[in-house]
Amino acid sequence: MIIIRKRNNKIVFYLDDKELDKLTRNIQKTGLSREAYIRMIIFGTVPKERPSADFFEVLRQLRMIGNNIQQVAIKANTLNLIDAPMYRQNFSEIQNMVGNLLSVMNKN
Repeated sequence: MIIIRKRNNKIVFYLDDKELDKLTRNIQKTGLSREAYIRMIIFGTVPKERPSADFFEVLRQLRMIGNNIQQVAIKANTLNLIDAPMYRQNFSEIQNMVGNLLSVMNKN
């Protein structure tokens, strides 16, 4: 199997320790490879920092709550009746999760 490179132009340049450290820290914040990071900058895109693990946990929990609300809506539609305690519980959980998400975002 022959692999043909799409990018066959190599550029070599030198950085001092401070420049390399700054570049490395910026790249680590994004989770990108060094090459992907530099390509984004070349095309005028400023790479954004990767969200924290807390952000993804809150997002996962919001998805679960959304699924619960969908189940409540399906049950309400089928039975022509709303499960009020379940609805209140899910609404309360959403309010808590939105608060958590906002606090996570304010940390970054």
